Amino acid sequence: MLHLACLYCHACVRSSTDVKLFDGEKRKPCTGTCSHSICLECVERSLNGKCPLCQKEESFISKTVNYQSLEVIEGYHKDYWNILKNWWNGTDTRKNKCSKCTEEAKKLWICLTCDKLRLCEQKGDSLRLRMRFDSHLLTLANHVFCSDCFYKHNEEQHEEHKSMKLDDIKYAAEEIKARSSNIILELFRYQMNNSRKSIPCKLRHMRFELTGLSIWKLFRETSNTIDENSCGNLLVEIKKELIGKRIQSLDKQLKDFFNEIESEESKCECTLLYEKLELSGVVENLDDEFFLMALSCLETEMLGCPLYFKRNAEDRVRLFGLVNEEGSIRELTASVNNENQCPLCLLLDYEDDNMELYKYYTDNCIEIFENWWRHEMSPKSICLQCLVYLNRVNTGICCEEKKEENKFKLFFQGEVAELLGMTAETFGYIYPAKTGCITLNCSLKNPLFWKFAIKNETKKYAEALLKVGTNEVEGFLDCKLRKIRLLKTRKRILNSVLQFSMKNLSRWKQTQLNENSVYIDKLLENLKAQWKEFTEGVDGEDLEKGSKCQCTILWEKNQKRYTKIFEEIAHYAPIDINSGCPLHFDHRVKL
Repeated sequence: MLHLACLYCHACVRSSTDVKLFDGEKRKPCTGTCSHSICLECVERSLNGKCPLCQKEESFISKTVNYQSLEVIEGYHKDYWNILKNWWNGTDTRKNKCSKCTEEAKKLWICLTCDKLRLCEQKGDSLRLRMRFDSHLLTLANHVFCSDCFYKHNEEQHEEHKSMKLDDIKYAAEEIKARSSNIILELFRYQMNNSRKSIPCKLRHMRFELTGLSIWKLFRETSNTIDENSCGNLLVEIKKELIGKRIQSLDKQLKDFFNEIESEESKCECTLLYEKLELSGVVENLDDEFFLMALSCLETEMLGCPLYFKRNAEDRVRLFGLVNEEGSIRELTASVNNENQCPLCLLLDYEDDNMELYKYYTDNCIEIFENWWRHEMSPKSICLQCLVYLNRVNTGICCEEKKEENKFKLFFQGEVAELLGMTAETFGYIYPAKTGCITLNCSLKNPLFWKFAIKNETKKYAEALLKVGTNEVEGFLDCKLRKIRLLKTRKRILNSVLQFSMKNLSRWKQTQLNENSVYIDKLLENLKAQWKEFTEGVDGEDLEKGSKCQCTILWEKNQKRYTKIFEEIAHYAPIDINSGCPLHFDHRVKL
């Protein structure tokens, strides 16, 4: 990815940290007699054509445009989408070049002695790469050598310089990816701006653009690389997985769109509707209306024009009504199926019509709850919509102690940045906050604990589902004690699940976590057995379906007197799986 630095103007780096890319208009790449390349704007600002890099006089006096570089830049623009995917996946096939001989090299070396900006920091026994600004990417690209050039470099300096392979430096790949993200963003923006007229679907173009911008927003939130196994690294992994799934989603959207326009060259109905509304002037903030329709589909993986998505049905009818039309009759796009069987989809409701599945939820509440509890909750197994939710609630960002510390750090960072005349973001790049957790041996540094952090953020939905299902279940027999026992077992399960809080997770040891997990597993097995017996009955009971059990008859006669006694009987042996009415268990309670 270091080759992306060739799109930066070398001279702009020296004058600003906000580096712009070469283009084919005002910022064309120009080559001087000294072989350096800078943009046309920098050439025109240069006095007497002086090279701002090597200070050679009259080097750019002729303003020679480098058309070969222009072709390379155009190639990047045309292939922007593949470049984006390869950038994220780390599968880039383009080779990086030596800063001296400009030849392609598989392995690059960096001279640590000449690293004046201290891009390489000592972290314990190893070095890590940390680049504060995007301009440092170009600085790094100008200080890497192939093996042959590095040996020549040492001879020229007449001393033994320390060196290291770039691939062997900790976080080198992550830092290069982070600092090259703005280049990828500019390529994406350039393509989106140029395709406004060529894409005949207004809403799809807006959706493409919004998805791309959301990807970079997420990436900027993860670009301050933290150490592996740090408290809070789970949220970084969730964001990374969300970025990957959004790129996959956008890839599918683009392929679907271009396959469609091959057969249909006419404008999409949403574009025609936009033009009619714009011409009539009946909608004051027309762009905002369309923006909100595109935005509402950002968290889904549905394909096609958002005008026909079910969630935009009301807006669609309303907007067509403003121009006295009904629009073409077309089936509204349904939600995509959950092909990967995401463990959270049945808990987190995204569609208003999910209540149609109410009976399914109540009949299968224990199965859904058990699947949620036993699932490993790997971010890779979670769908796009559910990842959006986990990111929104900052799942596993840190333990309770770290949250309190971060409140002070954020306040302090903002105050100091204001005094220095910087933004908080710039201050954070120059003086990054220390990562890690103040709790010694915090369990949230261990990826094995992450699944419980995800469950902690979604347990309220699992709890509500289990309560509704067990409250409304109808028994094979009208058995008061079995229903009380069922609800008491449910209560024990939910109380035990509540113990898996962020505060406890940050303190528990592995043995304690295992013991608490096993206890819930046993309670779940018991609840399943009770549910089956309660709804289907027991072989050997000579009672017809719906008839009253002996305990129910006793309850109806002595309700006030038996309230506490029945609860005591139902509490007997909560983990053991006992068959039949609890009235006949060996609890030694006399009625």
